[in-house]
Amino acid sequence: MIKCKNPVISLAIMVVILIPSIAVFVDANPEGISFNEDLNDIIITTDFITIKIAKICPHFIWWVGNQSSSNEMYNVKFISVKEFFGDDVLDSPLELGGISYDLDSNDWSHQITMNEASLTIELTLTGLANGAEIQFILNIFNENQVIPGTDHEVDALTEMKFDIVINDWEFTENASGLAFLTNVFESQQDHEMNIRDGTQNENGNTSQSMQFESEEYNNNKIAFFEWTNFASIYDGLDLVNNISVSKASLLGDLPVTLPIELDIIPLYLTYPNYGNSLKMVHDPSIGVYPENFSLTFPAISIVSGIITLIIIGILYRKRNRSFKGRNNRTFLNHIFF
Repeated sequence: MIKCKNPVISLAIMVVILIPSIAVFVDANPEGISFNEDLNDIIITTDFITIKIAKICPHFIWWVGNQSSSNEMYNVKFISVKEFFGDDVLDSPLELGGISYDLDSNDWSHQITMNEASLTIELTLTGLANGAEIQFILNIFNENQVIPGTDHEVDALTEMKFDIVINDWEFTENASGLAFLTNVFESQQDHEMNIRDGTQNENGNTSQSMQFESEEYNNNKIAFFEWTNFASIYDGLDLVNNISVSKASLLGDLPVTLPIELDIIPLYLTYPNYGNSLKMVHDPSIGVYPENFSLTFPAISIVSGIITLIIIGILYRKRNRSFKGRNNRTFLNHIFF
């Protein structure tokens, strides 16, 4: 056993030994999921991610770590759902028409359910003119979950999967499909941020993504908005078929009346006409890439706290060098108490 008469050096050696184990412990054994609710928002936190969910519309804001705020906040906001005409792919805003609903100007209800495995939040919009119901069912899990029909997993505690569910939509005659207008953006704008399309190598052949690359993190990709390139159609509980999901940005041709800004990417998720009085379920997700963080925030906090304690002890030791007869036990008592 190594012995050292200087208690400060002993404590420093102990910290150097413990720092790797602290980081591994926090990464391997996250504390789990918690949430709180105020008048306007629901806040979900884990050791790796904080997610703010608006109650009045499907607007999701998230950032790195378990903290109340951040100088980077990633956003996906669902603005509206509209029918479109023409072929099965939305090529121009002139094809939009038919039934249309603004998603941020209606009354959404919400329900929160939590068990040992996951936290689920259901946002539901009813009372629409054509009798349809729209739901966003949000899930964050304690363990990785496979997305059915893909080779992808929802990563535990770093990602929130949500189902877009449309029940009993009655299509206008000759409508080609539905289009959700979604705004993708970073809201703090403190430093340079690049939002880019994911590649085939990154996504595989079953999903697509928009990725946030951050100057703050050495231009690494830090956060994402991802979705499967198919949606499932149900008649009651029976799976009828799967339909292709496409995206259209139409950035150069969007009408000036839409709520867009220079730093906001308007993105349409489009679904071909799948028939009346059925249920459509689509699986997007949002999250962060924890492998691009050097340490999790809890680990940083623990290590920083211990280092601060050592510095205080050293300064205290220097200040009291002139005092004789103070033994190591007394010195350590002054540090800790």
